[in-house]
Order: sequence, then structure tokens, then C-alpha cells
Amino acid sequence: MEKKGRSSEVFLLIIAIYVWYALLFIENTSFVVDGVKYYCLTDDAMISMRYARNLAEGGGLVWNAGGERVEGYSDFLWVLWMAALHMLPVEIRLMPLLVQLSELLLVVGSLYLIRRIAQRAAGSETIALGAVTLTAFYYPINNWALQGSDAGPILFVLCLAVLEALSCLEKNALSFRLLAILGVGTLVRIDFTALFLAIPLFLMLKQKTGRRASAGMFLLAAVIFLGGQTLFRLWYYGDWLPNTYYLKIYGTPMAVRIMRGLSTTLDFIKDLSLPAFLLPLYAVVTRRRDDKIMLLASVIAAQSCYNMLAGGDAWEWYGGANRYLVVVMPFFFILALAAVYDLLKILTEKNGKYLTLLFTAMVITLLITVHGSNRSSIQELLLLKKPLHVQDKEHRNSAWTAKIIGETTTPDATIAVIGAGAVPYYTMRYSIDTLGKNDPVIAREQPRYGKTLGDYERFQPGHTKCDANYSIRALKPDVILGLWCDKDEILPYVQENYAQVRGMYYNKNSKNIDWAAVGRIQTAVIL
Repeated sequence: MEKKGRSSEVFLLIIAIYVWYALLFIENTSFVVDGVKYYCLTDDAMISMRYARNLAEGGGLVWNAGGERVEGYSDFLWVLWMAALHMLPVEIRLMPLLVQLSELLLVVGSLYLIRRIAQRAAGSETIALGAVTLTAFYYPINNWALQGSDAGPILFVLCLAVLEALSCLEKNALSFRLLAILGVGTLVRIDFTALFLAIPLFLMLKQKTGRRASAGMFLLAAVIFLGGQTLFRLWYYGDWLPNTYYLKIYGTPMAVRIMRGLSTTLDFIKDLSLPAFLLPLYAVVTRRRDDKIMLLASVIAAQSCYNMLAGGDAWEWYGGANRYLVVVMPFFFILALAAVYDLLKILTEKNGKYLTLLFTAMVITLLITVHGSNRSSIQELLLLKKPLHVQDKEHRNSAWTAKIIGETTTPDATIAVIGAGAVPYYTMRYSIDTLGKNDPVIAREQPRYGKTLGDYERFQPGHTKCDANYSIRALKPDVILGLWCDKDEILPYVQENYAQVRGMYYNKNSKNIDWAAVGRIQTAVIL
């Protein structure tokens, strides 16, 4: 397996199997509404798609064309790529498929880079192929990347950065190319800033000479990339910080975020299994003098610290690595497999011919172990169950709802939504985001829960703020697609002024509603 020719063949086989698997996964996310096939991404990704569609259609980098400029996305470059895709002559219902295929290419590119990283950091082609296998078939990576989140581009940029950082270690010098790659990472997603800081700091601490020059280059890169996008934000959106910062951070004590982040991290470790978690630690301890191994460990540590500082993700209940941790899992796998390889070499010292066989068995064992004891996770890995947001028909319901809104309202109608992605994207109606990701008023309010340490478990980033009196009573949308908070207080007003039809509330006094169409869908049989 260590022979170069054979290793390349094995790598290409893994890639071929993965591409086939990923295409099946993507097809598994599709659904049919009224005999027409649709593709859809996670709701956060569909929010980015709405910004991209508006930009491509000349409405600007905004959530509501013609509306207030609010930075409700976190993935600037990814939005620009989505906008470029929207310039192609492809139906809107199929546009998410182009994003998914883009993600597939990025993951394949990342697998190539991971192989090179493992070869250089762990010094073994066997470990490299094992890490490629675990990364390719680790379900959370596929779930987040192949459903359109920025996990795919972040993973690719981070792998590029780590590979370049390994070269910097060998040359004992920080390169501007590395800083440029890291800078691009912050443009893909602003909270890549944690890694923008951590990787150069690690390298400068390891430098024997030239630290002052490296520090100067780092400051220049920070001015260019962090300063540049801040000035753009101030010019275009009129704010120093993105709206998502106010939504997730403002009003929530740091102690609450850290406690929740620590709690979810411990749950992740428990789900991962203690032996699997201890393997990378063994590699760090036994290879602690190896700067390349310590670089990978530092990347994992930095991202884990950021994850805890942010309070984790909103979908921790789903299990596995969240969107923050999933991008460092390949390095976790490299360290884990380095430990396995070292231990097996000791055990097979007298009969090395069994090393590859035992190592392969351990890769398979780890692949099962890292998916936890949840039977559902294994079923999803094997594509026996639909992915997140597909198995509960959330995507299909969103597309169906958008179709109904399109048939029952005029283009001038306004809709109040809980999920700010799919329905606004498909309908392109002026929308009101009741959870505040695209509304600066709600984003700057105090959170409804998760405000004290005793209530930290209820803190769910991006989902703790709402104001029904503002979103519904004050803004008076033509259609309301669900009530999130203040239900007891706002429901009498809604019942008096709105007609409920199939879970949606239509404003009785609206001139933007086709009431004949509403009557038809009220009696229609929805398949």
C-alpha cells in the first residue's frame, strides 16, 4: 500500500466511489411537487441564494430587492459564486443542484489536498489514504457540504492553508501566499478569522528568525482582508459588523455562550466515543516534538475554541460535528490514524505483513465509531434515510408553500416567515424575517431566552430573538407563515385580522391576495 503506483490507484478508486456516493446523496435530496422535480439546500444556504439571486437580477446584494440593505449572510464569496451560477440559463427549481455539484467538486479537491497534508504531516501513504476515506464518508461533511452550506468552500480553503502552512514550517518563514489564502477564507466566511489568527501565530512562535518581518506581513494582510471587508460593509450596509453578529452575540452573555458551547462539545465527544477521541491525543503526546503534527492539533484546537465561544451551532440536536467543527475533522482523522498506525507498528513489529490489513480494519471501525451509537446516523450514512431537512419533508413543504404563495398573491405581497431561505427564494415576494437574521430591528433586541447561566441550554444561536408585535402587528404582512413567539399575545390579533388556510394566515384586508385562488387551494387535494 505504500508503493506510489498502487497508492495512486487506491486513491483514484476512493475518489470514484465517493463521487458515485455523493451523486446518490444529492439525488436523495431532491423531491417532487405536482409532478415537477425540485432541489433545495439548507435554509441558511437558501438565504444566501436569495441574496445571490437578487444580485444576479440587478436588485443588489440584499435580501429584499428594493428594501433595506442588511447583511444577513455570513459567506460573502460563496454568495458571489451563487450569483454567478444564477447568470446561467437554468430554472430556479434546479439552481440548488448547481450549488450542490459545486460543493461536490470542492470536496473532491479537498480530498486531494488532505492526502497531501497527511503524507507530509504523518509521513505515511497508508495514513493518507485512511484519512481520505474517513473524510469522504464522514456523514456530517456530506450533509453540510452537499446541502449547500459554506462547509465545502471553507474545507477546501482551510486544506489549502494547512498545506501551505506545512511548507512554511519547512522553510521556517511565514509566506504571504498563506496569508492570502487565509484572507480569502475570511471572505468565504467571516468567522474564519479565528483560523486567520491562529495559524500564523503558531508559525511565528515556531520561527527561529524573522518574526518581526512575519508580524509585519500578517498586519498588512489583516488590513487588506479584514479591514477591506469592514470598509465595504460600512459603505454598502452602513454598519461596522454583520447583522448576524448582533443576532447571535448582542445581549447574550459570553458565559452563557461558552457554557452552551462547552456542553455541546462534550456531547459531541460522547457521541464520537471516548476511544476515538483519545487517539488524536495519543498522537499529540507521542509526536509532540513534530511541529507538523502540532500544527494540525493547533488548527483543531483553535476552531474548537471558536465553536465554544460562539455557543455551538443551532442544529446540535442532529448529532455529529456541527458546521464549525466539521471543517477540522479531516485533521482529527489524520491524528487519530497516526496513533493507530504507531500502535499497530508496535503490535506487528515481528510480523509486519499484517499491518496494512489491521490498519484497514481499524479505518472501517473508526468510520462506524465516529458516527456514534445512533442507528439513524448509520442509516443516513448508507443512504437508507433521507438527509436532514429532507426526511421530515421540510424542503418539499417549503417548495409547496412557495407554489401556493405564488398562486394566491400578487408580486407586491409581503410574507412573514420563520424559515427565511427557501420560501422567500422561490417566491421572491418581499419578506419579513421574524427571527431577525435579515432584520436589524429584531437582531438588536434582547434574546427571549438563554440569557442566564441557569438557562444556557435554551440558547440556540440565531433563534433566540423575535418580536411578533413588531413583525406582525406593526408591519402587517399580507401572509403569515407560522408564529414563532408571543403566540398567546398575538394570536387574538391574528385571528381577528387574518384568515387561516392550510396553516397560513391571509390578511383579510389585503389587496394583494387573490381570494378566488385561496378558495381553490383551500379545497384542493395536495399530493
